[in-house]
Amino acid sequence: MKNLEFQMFVKEIEKKLKLCGGYSIGIVKNGEIDDIFCSGYSDINQRQAVNKNTKFPLSCLTKGLTALLAYDSLDVDIPLKEYCKMSFNNSYVTDNITLRDLLCHRSGIYPNTLWTYLMREKEVCETVDDLPRLKSESFRKKYIYSNYGFSLVSYVLECLYKKSYESILGVETLKKMGIEDFLFYEKDNSKNKRNIEAKPYFYDGEKYVDGETLNVHLLNSASGIILDIEEALKILLYLIRISNLKEYNNFFIPNILSDVGKLYKEVGYEKYALGLYHKEVYGYDVYYHNGYIVGYSSFIGFVPRLQSGIIVLCNNEKTVFPRIVAYKALEMHLGMNGSNWCNRLLREQRCGEYSRMAFIEEIQKSNNT
Repeated sequence: MKNLEFQMFVKEIEKKLKLCGGYSIGIVKNGEIDDIFCSGYSDINQRQAVNKNTKFPLSCLTKGLTALLAYDSLDVDIPLKEYCKMSFNNSYVTDNITLRDLLCHRSGIYPNTLWTYLMREKEVCETVDDLPRLKSESFRKKYIYSNYGFSLVSYVLECLYKKSYESILGVETLKKMGIEDFLFYEKDNSKNKRNIEAKPYFYDGEKYVDGETLNVHLLNSASGIILDIEEALKILLYLIRISNLKEYNNFFIPNILSDVGKLYKEVGYEKYALGLYHKEVYGYDVYYHNGYIVGYSSFIGFVPRLQSGIIVLCNNEKTVFPRIVAYKALEMHLGMNGSNWCNRLLREQRCGEYSRMAFIEEIQKSNNT
């Protein structure tokens, strides 16, 4: 990759988006780290610059690791009842649901106000008895994104290992990748504020402002890992390496259509594998996941055939910045010019402004009740 050209592109997008806060970007090419660069501030008020050691939440990129842990540890295709007792509001679901169903968002469990209450007020083990109260009408028929599904996976793992999800993932997955310096969200939010060096920022409709650190401790298996860019790159390197191994074919196989729309002719339909999205882009299989927590956004993506990919960590909420720079990196890997991605994604961000603000208001209301 022409790194200088890419970095100039990133700076241009940073200015166009009026990005505050900062970011870390790691690039892998031909199975090896090609570049790491950082810019902006982890703390604007203190004028603290982002560097390679600045820790960011991975947010939803965590899902790929939870899926990998489950895949390596258990048979994800046998009924869940073989591992532990769970009852859903539909007897067919209770008898047949698997870990794969939870890990690819086809369990049919609807996120709703009950789910929000359960996961803000209770540990996952305390919510299992409430499962029959959650709708599961679209089992294996419809993609319904559910953080709670990943929390249930962590519950199964904890039941079998008799350890916390965090300690299991650390020993069974992260250390296998060579990751030593990792953190998770903790119950005590004052510790989270100290551990996450990149402070959260979000857009209020007119300008970027300081955000509150949202405690997602109860959703650690979906969104809870905290890493710097050098450690995060080890995840990307590992996923790229195993993506061509026969024993992981069933890990990367897409399970369900996650988006029935097809906006752009060069991009195939979006599908969901285990903790990762899949699309065919310019004839190449591409795996990826974006991540959002209030105040943060992230992206991981790679092309197995090219043994190349990118990871972006950013302390700006819901910005399209990670996606724009990731798509540009992909196109440069493929030797193609796709500058129109900038306008496409900027338009998407403008269209999504209202829904983003509604989400922030919902979070603020729930924190005040």
